[in-house]
Amino acid sequence: MEPPSVTGPVSIEALLRDIDAQDEALTAYAPAGQPVTPETKVVLIDEETEEPPAGTVYLLEVALIKEVLDVWQRWRDYAEPTPQQAFDAVLYYATRDAYQPVS
Repeated sequence: MEPPSVTGPVSIEALLRDIDAQDEALTAYAPAGQPVTPETKVVLIDEETEEPPAGTVYLLEVALIKEVLDVWQRWRDYAEPTPQQAFDAVLYYATRDAYQPVS
């Protein structure tokens, strides 16, 4: 029997710090009805084999989080985002379905 594919919970801050090591097939889910902050604990699941945990809402796929961070860097001459900038870019995309524009 295969182990469950649910991983976490892990803070969004920790997820973003280690995003390159994460499986792109996973999807992040956050607690429903709560504000999303860098400290928010998310779970990562493989939606092909698992249902989202009860009481959670879709945040973003890991592959999409990686893309959001890549676009953020490309639009800013490949600057390395601070943890707060990375979080802001991901939350911007999660809530607007658009990349965070350059200020």
